[in-house]
Amino acid sequence: MAIPLETTYLLFSPAKVNIQLQILARQESGYHHLWMDLFPIDLFDQILLFPAKEELWQKNKNPAEQLLVSCLEKLSFLVNQKIICDFRLVKILPWGAGVGSSSGNAGTLLRFFQQKILPQTAACLMDWEALALSIGSDVPFFLNPQAAIATQRGEKLHPIAFPTPFPVVLYQPPFPHSTQEVFERFDAFGGVVKKIPKKERMSLKEVFHLPPETNQFWNPSLPHFEEFLKIREIFFQFSGVKNVLLTGSGSCLVLYFENQADRDFFFYKQQNQAFRLLNGGQFYSCHLCSKMDLAYFELPR
Repeated sequence: MAIPLETTYLLFSPAKVNIQLQILARQESGYHHLWMDLFPIDLFDQILLFPAKEELWQKNKNPAEQLLVSCLEKLSFLVNQKIICDFRLVKILPWGAGVGSSSGNAGTLLRFFQQKILPQTAACLMDWEALALSIGSDVPFFLNPQAAIATQRGEKLHPIAFPTPFPVVLYQPPFPHSTQEVFERFDAFGGVVKKIPKKERMSLKEVFHLPPETNQFWNPSLPHFEEFLKIREIFFQFSGVKNVLLTGSGSCLVLYFENQADRDFFFYKQQNQAFRLLNGGQFYSCHLCSKMDLAYFELPR
């Protein structure tokens, strides 16, 4: 039995950021028990899925595409059918940035097969959350990306209300982070650090006044910590920047603004000056969103 793809599709794979991240404990498995808020953002990688005569997705994929290969391997095994197609991944989002772009790729691919490709009888019988978690801790979030409090490894999700869309700028410095390395350094530093009160509901003004330690990775164990301190000071020189917080394990910083006009003024008028002061890096303009629907195009043959 086989599931052939008969049409070419272009999928849009979102990323996420978090305002808060707390590490509550280290589990015996080596994973960490987390408490964090997650928000989908309207920046996207693209996944091109197209028909093929065999399982070409198994062959000659680059490292950025290996997580998608793993998705299709596990999906094919669980439905006990060959998935006949091929794909190409167009990376637009930063890697090693703490925005979950690779997890977003995997979650979007699973979500598309769940909703559009697999027979509903098969899709309804599958434990999609368990499948997603077996691929990566952030992948379950991308099965239905919406503003949520995430606990355990990040797979227990509790939707929250938040005043979105919320204009932000992401800044990726010229050094990516390995999530594994960041956790290892955090554990070596002594593990759980000073507790910051959790906020499940926040106004915009509260976001503007949160300390950077709201993300517990913000401590001297963080790679390039001294550089981050200097970068944050530079951003506060610019009018309109209300706060600058690390997302996830980094290395992206999120710049928060009171309104879209202030965000756009920084992004379109002040970005070049910031780039010179920072000696490089990449800027992305986007919004924190309350929910992200599955987005795709069916392309003509």
